[in-house]
Amino acid sequence: MTNGCINRMSRDELRSKLAEFKLDTRGVKDVLKKRLKNYYKKQKLMQKEPPDGGSCYDYICVVDFEATCEEGNPPEFVHEIIEFPVVLLNTRTLEIEDAFQQYVKPEINPKLSAFCISLTGITQDIVDKADTFPQVLQNVVEWMRQWELGTKYSYSLLTDGSWDMSKFLNIQCRISRIKYPSFAKRWINIRKSYGNFYKVPRSQTKLTMMLEQLGMCYAGRPHSGLDDACNIAAIAVRRVRDGCELCGMRDLVATVVSSEGHCTAKRTGLNGSFCSRQRRPSETEGVGRCRWARGPRRDEPAGSALLCARARSSPRRGRFLPGTVTCADGDGPPSCTWLQAGRRP
Repeated sequence: MTNGCINRMSRDELRSKLAEFKLDTRGVKDVLKKRLKNYYKKQKLMQKEPPDGGSCYDYICVVDFEATCEEGNPPEFVHEIIEFPVVLLNTRTLEIEDAFQQYVKPEINPKLSAFCISLTGITQDIVDKADTFPQVLQNVVEWMRQWELGTKYSYSLLTDGSWDMSKFLNIQCRISRIKYPSFAKRWINIRKSYGNFYKVPRSQTKLTMMLEQLGMCYAGRPHSGLDDACNIAAIAVRRVRDGCELCGMRDLVATVVSSEGHCTAKRTGLNGSFCSRQRRPSETEGVGRCRWARGPRRDEPAGSALLCARARSSPRRGRFLPGTVTCADGDGPPSCTWLQAGRRP
């Protein structure tokens, strides 16, 4: 059956065809179409060559931090990790084999706000009795060592967005005055991989939206780190069963964080472009919205030239010579700031 035929099918026809092949019939129409197309694609590939049953990773470690917060989250508020959960997903059996969960005692704001307690369900008594972050991180490393992750078994971290690693963990390591852990320098962003696979806009890749589109319900308590991680794992499992190979997710490993706290982000869908991020807004010369043609590669110096689709006030293409360009977090077009050293000639 061709993709054109599948595209013309109604939702009921899609569900009937999926039921015929004993496939899951839950989800919105676009998800059902993708599921059926991938079924036919896998059948065609299996006729050409025998499946190896392999995967790029033996395990996926799903991480979803919970952090201190206040209602409205003022810009000056410092978020500290208060729950460190990891769910271990076996990529062969697609089953959760183990889970790690420990709470963390905050240092800067040891007293939780009423809003934070209500949102996360984590009480003041829980964090008061918890270990500090350096000890909890050491416990995580020991737990991973017991599972022989990184030695006998290959693995990758998976998160719901990029904030867990690039923001929460990065800030927490600075607060605790410890080195950023090497195992957390690369991870899979489930939001990006989900959007790319199902052709869904990034505005529709929040956890609850992904579950709804797949015809699934949230299991557990929202904003519980462990429950969130289990639901993220369920989405990853559904995607694999819909035909997405985990090794295909390798290209969506999102961010590398250096020990100095700067980020080099691989922006998929933009010709593999890179941009360098630094937090020095006081030194800016001007602000513009840029569509990258090329950014500095990871092995290039920070002063490498950048191509931008729009100069400061000119709609024509402009080149910015040595200087530093910052790129704001977010799923939309990067908002870029150039320093005085990067003026257009």
